[in-house]
Amino acid sequence: DLTPKLQIETGLVYTFLSSETTNKAEGFVNTEKVQFHYLGIPINLNYTLLSINKLNLFVTAGAMIEKDLDGEIKYSEAKNIVSEMNTGYANETSSNINQKNPQFSLAGGVGINYPIYKKTNLFGKIGGRYYINANHEYKTYYSDEKFGLDIQLGIKFNF
Repeated sequence: DLTPKLQIETGLVYTFLSSETTNKAEGFVNTEKVQFHYLGIPINLNYTLLSINKLNLFVTAGAMIEKDLDGEIKYSEAKNIVSEMNTGYANETSSNINQKNPQFSLAGGVGINYPIYKKTNLFGKIGGRYYINANHEYKTYYSDEKFGLDIQLGIKFNF
């Protein structure tokens, strides 16, 4: 708490992003699957708008920095060769990848907070997040969608 109505909030956020692209042609299938595990640190300011009994309604604004911890790309292709013997081949490769730059985002929204024991609270937030262009080599949700819906539910510990 900075003041009775203004709080600063931080924590850890884990995000898993996965995408798969498949190209098909007659007798040929090519698939690319990309997966990333991100860890982020948000910093938010929360302002309590309304308190009814123990339930608090607040608005929030802040930023987050995220970095991928692990990434993998898998390619697979299969081809059927139509001939007298109906032969073909399949090939699969994978390699570890990473994004060179961290991902920054800005967020805002509204939430509710309900104390359950001393400095332990149940909370829920809904809002929006804007992903700043990080010029990533591998396309993800962050590069394809500049705005995203942000929904969080959990337990908050106040210090």
